[in-house]
Amino acid sequence: MIFLFWNLRGKRLEEQVAALAEDHDADVLLLVENEIPVVDLLGAINRNATSPYMLDNQELNEKVSLLSRLPEGRIIPLADDPILGVSVRAIVPVVGNEIILAVAHLPSKLYAKEMDQMVCCQQTALLVDEAEKSRGHYRSVVVGDLNLNPFESGAVAASALHGVMSRRIAEGQTRSLKGKAHRFFYNPMWARFGDHTLGPPGTYYYRSAEEVCYFWHTFDQVLVRPDLLKCFHDEELKVLTKAGAMDLQTEATIPDVSGASDHFPLVFQLHLELL
Repeated sequence: MIFLFWNLRGKRLEEQVAALAEDHDADVLLLVENEIPVVDLLGAINRNATSPYMLDNQELNEKVSLLSRLPEGRIIPLADDPILGVSVRAIVPVVGNEIILAVAHLPSKLYAKEMDQMVCCQQTALLVDEAEKSRGHYRSVVVGDLNLNPFESGAVAASALHGVMSRRIAEGQTRSLKGKAHRFFYNPMWARFGDHTLGPPGTYYYRSAEEVCYFWHTFDQVLVRPDLLKCFHDEELKVLTKAGAMDLQTEATIPDVSGASDHFPLVFQLHLELL
């Protein structure tokens, strides 16, 4: 199953979304900051689709849009927190076992301090934990614009998302801290920094006038539970810079804010038939 995620920055990018869906044969589209009217979005992406996409007919919070070409009834709502910006769904594939998908658009650094972001990641982790308990498995993936980098506290703290850079570490399943076991996520986005990566040096570019400036950030992330690692291949996770014939980056190879979004989209695949 192929997933495509993009922060649209509130712009009318339905043609780019349609091209991305066609280019990558996406089964599930996950959009945040989406203000495209539903009729226009579905019209664009279904124009050349081999099977029609439908908007999830459950009540999603306004920060997240989920479209898929799965048969009806295979996306099950588990939790929604419109203030936090997180939606959690169980997805029942045609082949393979059910997974839990959490889609997040967490608060921006413009409006949230580091501790606020840490708390948001803790709350996101709690929603995933509750969904796992209710469904009786740990086949979960978190996708979204976390508005922080993989090395920041909310992404790595044991009480938060607990994302680690190594598959071998993640395969240990949990880490005990102060008598409590905290389940790992594997975060492949650690390997998406700098020039020697599969694609651009990050997913978001910001040049600040502060003493410390990273320039590139990897705010858009995919975190995978150990129980799904055999279904996930790192090389199939891509940061995208083109949609069909349309460039999503400028000549300076940074996101084209004027013609597209300030974030690059992500695509990844889960081979659920292996479960």
